This record gives sequence, C-alpha cells and structure tokens, in this order.
Amino acid sequence: MDRSLKKRVYLHIRTKLLTRELAPGAEISHRELAKEIGVSFTPVREAIGQLIDEGMLECHPSRGTFVSELSWEDLAELYDIREALECHAVSKMAGSMSVVDLVKMDLFTDEMVAVADEVIRSENPRLNTDLADRWVKSDVAFHMTVLRAAGNRRALKITDELRIMAKIFGHREHEQLCDDLLRVCCEHRSIVTALREGNAVDARKAMAEHIRRGCQIDLAAYGLNLK
Repeated sequence: MDRSLKKRVYLHIRTKLLTRELAPGAEISHRELAKEIGVSFTPVREAIGQLIDEGMLECHPSRGTFVSELSWEDLAELYDIREALECHAVSKMAGSMSVVDLVKMDLFTDEMVAVADEVIRSENPRLNTDLADRWVKSDVAFHMTVLRAAGNRRALKITDELRIMAKIFGHREHEQLCDDLLRVCCEHRSIVTALREGNAVDARKAMAEHIRRGCQIDLAAYGLNLK
C-alpha cells in the first residue's frame, strides 16, 4: 500500500479529532471516511489501526471503533510524562540552544502575546476558533523547538502524541481567561531566559511549573482543583 496515502488518511482523521468533529465517544465509520476522503478501505483501515495503537481510537469487537474517552486520571498521567520529557530537554539544552532557536522561541511567544492582546481588546474571555488555532500552533512550536534541539527523535514523537491526546481528550468547554493567557506567555519568557543564560536548574524549574499549571487548568475543566 502507498504509505503516503495512509499518511494522508491518518492526518485527515487526526484533524477531525483535533477539531472535535469526531468527539470522544463518537463511532468511526470506515465506509463514510473512505467515501469522504475518496480512497479505498485499505488505507482507512491502516490509518485507524495506527490511531488505535496510539490510544486515540478504541476497537470494541462486535460493537465497532470509537473515539477514545479519557478520564481526568488519564489526562494527569499525560502531563506527568510530558513534564519528565520536557524538563529533561531544557536541562540538557540550557546554554546549548542556538541563537536561531532562541529567537524562534521568542517569536512564538510574541505571537501568543499578540493573541492574548486581541482577546483583551475583544472583551470576550473565550478564544474564538481563529485565535485558538494561532495560540495552539505557536505554543506547540515553542515546545517542539526545545525537544527538536535536544535531538531525541523518540521523545519528540512521544511528546507530540501526548500533546495531541491532551488537546483532543482533555479539552472541555471552559473560559481561557486573559490572565491565564498572559501567565503562559510570562512562563515561556522565563524558560527562554534560563536557556539563554545556561541555567539548567532554573530552566527545569520553569518548565515544570509551566506544565503543572497547564495541567491544573485542564483538570479544572473536570471540576477538579488539584495542586
């Protein structure tokens, strides 16, 4: 089978998961997906198999295939793994990040500040679709820059999957308050400062606090206030 075709189907389904067009608990129709994308069953079956292996979909014999549903405990575990991998990456790269990568991280944070400013001006505490897309893309790019620089391809792949799963399954409708958005930007600045100064201890601490705060915000959407 053409691997590029499987990848196209895989990315198509993953996008539907990210946009919540396929929400947690929804049943997956091989036939409808094949018709929608304009491909045969084979690449759809292969792509779905990969998403099952990655934990994004679940197959129940005699019932069908469904979008996974994660509990708050599952979400907390995803953040724990992210913290371990990303704290290791910033510790390793403190003082070793290239000027180009540090500038990129500054620019990604600048874009996030611009999004926060637009939210403030709009006087609407919720991110609309366009602003949310800009925010997420810049946030992901910021974190992936460190992991990519650290040179561990497996950690990069695992973290990418963890972030996607947290976004797909951890998101519940809740307000993205301006204070939260600005706080994230300040945390990003602190991480870059520690990396630039070569302070591995501060870089690890800043990243850990940043990821833990993100976890608390997502868990709050479950009605939890864990410290």
